[in-house]
Amino acid sequence: MLSAINQNIRTFYERTFWNVPTAITEYGDGYVMTYSGYAWLSGANQLWIDDPAALDSILLTKTVQFFRMYFAEWSTLIIPQVHPEIMTALRDMGSILRWKSPIMALEGLPLVIPPSDNPPRIRVQQAQGETLRQLASGIIGEVFHMDAHVRENVVRPEHDHDEYIHHYIAFHDDHPAAAATLIYAGGIAGIWNVGTRSMFRRRGLAQALMLRMCRDAVASGHPISALMASGQGKPVYLKMNYRVVAEAHYMGF
Repeated sequence: MLSAINQNIRTFYERTFWNVPTAITEYGDGYVMTYSGYAWLSGANQLWIDDPAALDSILLTKTVQFFRMYFAEWSTLIIPQVHPEIMTALRDMGSILRWKSPIMALEGLPLVIPPSDNPPRIRVQQAQGETLRQLASGIIGEVFHMDAHVRENVVRPEHDHDEYIHHYIAFHDDHPAAAATLIYAGGIAGIWNVGTRSMFRRRGLAQALMLRMCRDAVASGHPISALMASGQGKPVYLKMNYRVVAEAHYMGF
């Protein structure tokens, strides 16, 4: 399962950041080097290693020179349980841990508390079409403090017809209140950017989003869902029966 999660993470970054007009991306033999267009966005400015044998001092020097041209911070995302040899090599080269996130997974539907509202005040739907895309983009940008250019990459018009990436939006009393992204890749469903606007928190919107996305994922043949949780989000997902299966390490120099 961890290899599938690793592939899902790769697909998220590739379809969200690597292949956009602002990005400069080089696909090499066993690696991908990409500058997102934003010097400060170290999580998306990446050296991604597909083949552990590709990581050596020559590639590291090339990477440092590449990002130095843009005065950009960058990282290498590693799941140590999948590629311990890459983690060892990075540490031997002097890499440091920028941050880490627990990876959580669940088979089936999350455990949620059904709303007591009658009629229900929460409505969840896919964010397709310009109006809903703009609303979802605005929510994600607001919650995760993304500027306009970054959030326009995260939610783009071509995603309406992308078999891998799907955006969702939740309304509370018809007010756009929360949004999230679902990625089908590696045979699993990856859940990304689950965010609720501050004035609508603690009303069950994240649970409603998770339930709808997982129902759609199961119906499409993806019974396992996975996500990278924040410190604030981890207790919420634990209550939904998600369990920590690994950690994602963002390594830098």
